[in-house]
Amino acid sequence: MPSREIADVCFVVEGTYPYVRGGVSSWIHNLISALPEKTFHILFLGIAPEVEYSPSYELPENVIGIDILYAQDFREEKVRAQAPTHGDRKAKKAAWEIVERFHEEIMSGPDIPLFAEVYAAAGDRRTRSLNLDDLFTSERSWELITNLYRKDGRNASFVDYFWTWRFTHLPLFQMMQEELPPARLYHTVSTGYAGFLAVLAKKRLGVPMIITEHGIYTRERSIEIAQAEWIYVEQAQDYRLRRTHGFLKQWWINMFRWMSRLCYQEADRIITITQVNQPFQLADGADPAKMSVIPNGIKLERYALVRDSRRAVDEFVIGFVGRVVPIKDVKTFIRALRIAVAEVTNLKAYIIGPTTEDPEYFAECERLIDLMGLGDHIAFTGPADVVEYYARMHLLVLTSISEGQPLVILEGHCAGVPVVATNVGACHELIHGHTPEARALGPSGIVTAVASPQETAEAIVRIAKDPELHHAMARAGIERVERFYREEDLNRTYLGIYNDLARNEDSK
Repeated sequence: MPSREIADVCFVVEGTYPYVRGGVSSWIHNLISALPEKTFHILFLGIAPEVEYSPSYELPENVIGIDILYAQDFREEKVRAQAPTHGDRKAKKAAWEIVERFHEEIMSGPDIPLFAEVYAAAGDRRTRSLNLDDLFTSERSWELITNLYRKDGRNASFVDYFWTWRFTHLPLFQMMQEELPPARLYHTVSTGYAGFLAVLAKKRLGVPMIITEHGIYTRERSIEIAQAEWIYVEQAQDYRLRRTHGFLKQWWINMFRWMSRLCYQEADRIITITQVNQPFQLADGADPAKMSVIPNGIKLERYALVRDSRRAVDEFVIGFVGRVVPIKDVKTFIRALRIAVAEVTNLKAYIIGPTTEDPEYFAECERLIDLMGLGDHIAFTGPADVVEYYARMHLLVLTSISEGQPLVILEGHCAGVPVVATNVGACHELIHGHTPEARALGPSGIVTAVASPQETAEAIVRIAKDPELHHAMARAGIERVERFYREEDLNRTYLGIYNDLARNEDSK
């Protein structure tokens, strides 16, 4: 590991900061930058060693180290370069039985099975009887997989069953045996594999861990899995199989739900950015006594300057700020513009954000624009300085299938830009207010149904054609952000949490 200095906080992230831009990455970067009195380490979970990562952010000076682990690391030297195992043949036999029961219980329900036992058998360097070589290249591992397949996988092809086992279980066992950077507290921004890493750190290092959920990881992964074409789905007409998305899809969902429940069980604090997320957390076993809401905040000065420098343009400029990926539903945005342009002929839209995360989806969006003849009305910018675009933007539109509490809505409001957004996550409370006092300010945009180009188009046209409505919504957004979503409030709250947990550890 590059740094052995003990950080005050280790952020555990999956595919985000500092290599991928986005709302969560900006949130992490801003929080670290705002707390110079604390030192931070970044533990980044990437996909595989062959994927190259280059920083999209300049790391603040109080980031004292960054490590990259890979969820899918099949390199032979990685698998074989493990510390010796302990125990005799009897201990190994018992360990294999625990691994088998662990898998079966994950597949059979939402409980949190055998984590301590599996960690002792395959993770803890002092007690483990199995290493990665045993788990993934030995004759006994092949025997385990074939036995499990005979029990519950006969409706799936064995090849798909085998690789699903590899892709879901290898990261867990691999992470159990990784060296982790020392820190006084671990802070994960999702459940899933990053949350699992934070749980391992708490168990191994005996330090507190907290989670801040922006979106609900299990819910977002379930949406992606339901839409995934790369996961084999049985063609049988059995009702149970169709209801559960098919055996292999349900396997993935169960695995992610298990990691969420484990993360909630072990976390010292369970934080989310919006009350909308809390019912999902409770459904997956979160303890209400640990739960709290800390809304996103925004640096008002950066975006407020835009109001005084807004450029006069002949077009009605619409911005879509976000990654070009299916969960942002860029295609609904494109289809909505095809309807709206019939009435707002001077419409110009910019899709502002990375296009490389899902190249196939990006290509499909480009083809859709060509098919609908919108080439003169829509432009992809790639990663860009959003402030520059807020300075010319009249309306911000989000058509996401799932969101947490989008920072881009707060940015748009602060810049004096009304918002049209789908009714997901905290979008409704950001646009209409989360308290009676906030609601009294009036709406700062229009909320539409998910995957409804018609509703989105109607909202765009209504705001574009009514300057007085546009002005009132812009004013409401500015006031709501200035009164309820200041970044300094968020920073102060997290500093207090970090200090409280550090004091609790010192007093033990």
